[in-house]
Amino acid sequence: MFHRILVLAAVVALLGAALTAGPVLAGKGGKGGHNSSVGYGSCYVTPNPVAAGAEFTIYGSKYAPGEGLTLRIKDAMGSTFRWTIADANGNFTTTSRVSYPGANTASVYDTLTSKLLGSCSFQSY
Repeated sequence: MFHRILVLAAVVALLGAALTAGPVLAGKGGKGGHNSSVGYGSCYVTPNPVAAGAEFTIYGSKYAPGEGLTLRIKDAMGSTFRWTIADANGNFTTTSRVSYPGANTASVYDTLTSKLLGSCSFQSY
């Protein structure tokens, strides 16, 4: 019985240490932590302008390598979402279609924290 209590206490201590270390490693960009300290990224859309109903490509750079990204593509009638992961160099590429003519925005968010990391504007006709 004493052995089981000792093992349980060790497991609880390890879990506590892991929970405490996670934010510390993330803040310092350590392995195993989430690192958004690269700064705000940038993006651009091509072609720009794009015909309504046509496919376009969003390119992004300066994100944390391996970072999960949520893209919110907003046009005159609402929003569409895409999910991607930055490559080893902090870049990403994704495609979508624009629904309506007008001014559009692609906003890039950290998938885990929902923090806005970058955005770009483009036109559709």
